[in-house]
Amino acid sequence: MNTELKQLIEDAAKLLGATVVAWEGSTPVAARIVGEETHLFGFNPCDPERGDLMKLMEAAELCIDARENEYFVYYDDECAPDPVWFRYAKGDYQSLAEAVLRAASAVLKARGK
Repeated sequence: MNTELKQLIEDAAKLLGATVVAWEGSTPVAARIVGEETHLFGFNPCDPERGDLMKLMEAAELCIDARENEYFVYYDDECAPDPVWFRYAKGDYQSLAEAVLRAASAVLKARGK
């Protein structure tokens, strides 16, 4: 896993109100503080069986669209005149996950977090 992907995953955790506190190989371990307790949980949006990617899409308010055989993840930023688009390859979960992570990171930055 490269540095860019790790940073995108850390941004994604922030969007969900958590922080990546450790890496177990290529799997991040995130923490969320509730009251005085710290809750650790596995978080891996690149794993298609976990459902983390969908949680991230909901938190970032992302959409998916197909136009002329091209597939995109996008978000409408109130400050931008046009939606911001991130292309992915149809049928390739990793490509979709990377597009969602890039879009979520852009949303996090747009929200000033």
